[in-house]
Amino acid sequence: MGRPRTFDESEILEKAANLFWEKGYANTSVQDLVNHLGINRASLYNVYPDKEALYREALVRYQKVSQQAVREVFQDHPDIRKGLETLFLGSAQVPEDQPTGCMIVNCTVERAREDPSIFTFLRKNKQAFLEVIKEYLASGVASGQLSESLDLDAVARYLYVFYNGLNVDIKLRPGKGQVHEMIRLALRVLDG
Repeated sequence: MGRPRTFDESEILEKAANLFWEKGYANTSVQDLVNHLGINRASLYNVYPDKEALYREALVRYQKVSQQAVREVFQDHPDIRKGLETLFLGSAQVPEDQPTGCMIVNCTVERAREDPSIFTFLRKNKQAFLEVIKEYLASGVASGQLSESLDLDAVARYLYVFYNGLNVDIKLRPGKGQVHEMIRLALRVLDG
């Protein structure tokens, strides 16, 4: 009979996600994880057979938390423009002690080409995110905020690309004025 776990797996995944988010997969060693997570190597390997398994679990957790956060922003903002602005500003206003950008975007840049299963995961994540945006835009059409002639698929893809691009640019810490201007221009797509 094995020893019981002495750590909170959810907390470990959150901490691991933050470290992978900050440093990337390749630049995070197992020793970095052991130090950052505050658990010994044997305990880590009892739950995750290797760094790759921990990374994948942390990535899935990050995806679920992120998509839920997006849904909550949209639910809290029936005004479509305000909701999208809030989403974009939220990704741009990162405290100095937190990683910038998005772990999914970082993963796309770092790992999509080298691992077919990661590529598949990222494609599914993209499709799910596009559906969330499209549903939100459709609610804007239904409420009369957006024109019925708006191509929801194209606008959703554009906003998805803008959001991901913003998550890359934010790593360079642009000024608030620049961020607001980028968002203002991006939201013009809603004018049809």
